[in-house]
Amino acid sequence: MKTRLFILTILLLSLFVSCRKKEKETIVESTQPVMQTTNAFNACCMAINKYQYTVSNNTISLTGNSATAFFTLNTLTTTATGGFSLVSCGTVVASAFDTLKYYSGTYDYTIGVVQYVSPVTWKGTGGSLFPAFTATCSETFPSIPLTTLNLFPNSISKNTGFTLTLNGITNADRTALKIIDNNGFNVFSAYSGEIIPTSNSVSFTFNSQQLGSLANTNLGTIELYLINDDIQSLNGKNIRFSAITQYNIVGFSITN
Repeated sequence: MKTRLFILTILLLSLFVSCRKKEKETIVESTQPVMQTTNAFNACCMAINKYQYTVSNNTISLTGNSATAFFTLNTLTTTATGGFSLVSCGTVVASAFDTLKYYSGTYDYTIGVVQYVSPVTWKGTGGSLFPAFTATCSETFPSIPLTTLNLFPNSISKNTGFTLTLNGITNADRTALKIIDNNGFNVFSAYSGEIIPTSNSVSFTFNSQQLGSLANTNLGTIELYLINDDIQSLNGKNIRFSAITQYNIVGFSITN
């Protein structure tokens, strides 16, 4: 299964059951972990705006957007670590016109340099094992000040490790941070859980053991995910809709 659950999935990925004659539903067993949540849910629908921030010249630009969804036979909670069953929900559309592609149990859609704007309307035509739904996610897309992005390091030492505190985050329930070297290996921090509304601040800490398997590079990338959730009960299912802002911080080095 493609992983877009951080995420983020995650992050987190066309077979449209609704267009076929009735037949046995395909069930895909997932072994992937689930993003932390404080409420149980049966499905996730995530709209993601993506930005790139370059540490060498402190510039930021919109790079595009994507949408990801998955539907399960299970009720997922903070303790879910895999082993749940993914099923089809027919044709799934985000923002009225973005039809997600179905692949190996998950839905995915990626387009060019555009931006999702709240509210985002979602629609699934339904499959034999998951009901149809139509819903609107009115959650505001999270953001972080440019002055905070300027605090991202130009270099990370694997031997020393580092702690990064991010202030001024708005409209986010959850955050996650991932470090990637130029070989594509990545390290996830633990999800931070709920951001305290009065402080809008969160810290990530990576120790030398966590960073040790990363390759030395001048082409490191940090992916920061800010997530704003809305769980809605629809036709007997709890669906978690998320407005996500993803920042790709590029142009820093990873050293010993």
